[in-house]
Amino acid sequence: MPPILWPIIIPLSMIPVVYLFRRTQLGALIATFTALGTSWLIIKLEPGFVVDILGRALILNDFSQTALALIAFFAAIFFFISALSPSFIEEKTKRVRLRQEKRHRKAHGGVQGQEGRTLYPVGLALLSLFIGMSLISHLGIIALFMQVAVILIVFVIQGGRLVSTRAALRFLSLMSLATPILLLAAWQFDTYNYQTRLPFLPDTYQQTTLLVGLGFSLWLAIVPFHSSLTTTATDSYPATAAFVLLTVPAIILTIFMPLLESWSVVFDYSLFFENLLIAAFFTAFIGGMIASIQRGFSQLMGYAALYDLGCLLLIIALKHEEGAMLLLMSLSSRAVALSLLATSTAALRATHARDGFVELRGMAWQMPLASFGLFFGGATLVGLPFTAGMMIRWEILAQLASEDVRLVVLLGLSGLAVFIGYLRGIQHLLDDSNGEQVDNVTIQTQEPLGLRVMIIGLIIINLLMSLFPSSLFG
Repeated sequence: MPPILWPIIIPLSMIPVVYLFRRTQLGALIATFTALGTSWLIIKLEPGFVVDILGRALILNDFSQTALALIAFFAAIFFFISALSPSFIEEKTKRVRLRQEKRHRKAHGGVQGQEGRTLYPVGLALLSLFIGMSLISHLGIIALFMQVAVILIVFVIQGGRLVSTRAALRFLSLMSLATPILLLAAWQFDTYNYQTRLPFLPDTYQQTTLLVGLGFSLWLAIVPFHSSLTTTATDSYPATAAFVLLTVPAIILTIFMPLLESWSVVFDYSLFFENLLIAAFFTAFIGGMIASIQRGFSQLMGYAALYDLGCLLLIIALKHEEGAMLLLMSLSSRAVALSLLATSTAALRATHARDGFVELRGMAWQMPLASFGLFFGGATLVGLPFTAGMMIRWEILAQLASEDVRLVVLLGLSGLAVFIGYLRGIQHLLDDSNGEQVDNVTIQTQEPLGLRVMIIGLIIINLLMSLFPSSLFG
């Protein structure tokens, strides 16, 4: 049996066990170690031809191997964060809230591990599906597999919540729109491949790249299709939101990079990269500007991740000579930043039902480590000094300066807007005035021990990535 099948089979085989223990921390631990083992198996693989199935060769390239190992490793991190987080009561009637406030002012269910009861088994299924998708070189088959993944991700986003289905429905509808578009683009690619006597006319170039661009714009949540990403961050639990914000763009870029290489003639001829530069820039700019006016840390994480997504796409659009390496480094810094933000937000929500700035007023004095984690995670997405995102942001700005200096100024202002959004949140956390608070804290007034250790570990990893990038990514 080809070695590549083991990282696919092992997560699938562990799903029944994880499902049985999904409501306990044991299920989370099993899922965590399964994902870590999958990451280790992927690293040990040899890139190149894998196997021939139904006349189609499955190939694992260097970029896909590294990206898949990264996805599996941080999936384990998100499983563990979810296991350490309490289960929250999302919505209460006014009568129930008043009755509870008279007793202990309790704002959550207090059961650890419940938050990820859907994430653990479905996350393992998604890992197997992502590995299989990355080996396929046919766009039409990838689109069908991605549709299956979208349906599974809907269960992750919803997470058993009964309050609202807005995020899950929006994600499903927008992502599903890309499937017929990319199937049509795949049909045009096949026509060019198998009917070589038919010339691939300039109009066909334009039409095909338009279909591919529109389909991947829907998948990646590029502006104006970004609501599937931002509502997921707003309405989901911290760990599950970070899981979706990291894994979905990462696997789509893993698919997108080989496609750009194999069809470089088509994309170069149709000015695809020039249009991608415009789309990436507006995604980063709008994400940063809207981030500055958010009123909660979950919403802020969504728009900060949108800004970071625009910067990811700028690396591709600018065709940097070390583009693949920069893209992997950017995905790594994004993973560390989202993990840190999810852990810090989960720690703050250990005492609050929500994470709005007003609800968390003054919490920095009770949870200083979680508050610093939010600040440091946001700074990483912005690319400030002594964070993992610093070197990537400077490389993007230097390359962008050769195109247009005005774009550098606007992108810098967008990053500053994201930083202002986090400064506003930290200002509320430091505000110890006796203003009105919507949801008062419970008896516990400090971070849970497990989440505290996670925050410290992620901060250390972040600092190491900023100080020794070459040794970590060589």
